Amino acid sequence: MNMLTKSELEKILESYDVNKITVCTLCSHSSLQIFNGARKEGLKTMGICLKGRSKFYDAFPLGKPDRIVEVDSYMELMDLEDFLLSENAIIIPHGSMVEYVGAQNFLSIKVPTFGNRHVLEWEADRR
Repeated sequence: MNMLTKSELEKILESYDVNKITVCTLCSHSSLQIFNGARKEGLKTMGICLKGRSKFYDAFPLGKPDRIVEVDSYMELMDLEDFLLSENAIIIPHGSMVEYVGAQNFLSIKVPTFGNRHVLEWEADRR
């Protein structure tokens, strides 16, 4: 596992256009409030959603992301690195990531994260 170093993170963030930040997270019940709050702050939102499930977000207009990227498996988040970086994405982790991506896998993604990505390890540890 190659974890993002502080200097790598700083270099990525320096390349971001701060006027075009995109709040990104996995679509789940947890994402509704994340997208709603980001929109209230004037930020673009992007949800990673399983194919065929994006229609469920039509029922939650305040919690529906501006853009949905459909995937066959949430593990495909790991393959979207370059795309997410090109979109100035900041990933907001939440509990569903522990279940669908795994805390250890998430540590290696090279996309900036809001907060400490090690929190997912703690959340996954049931001891």
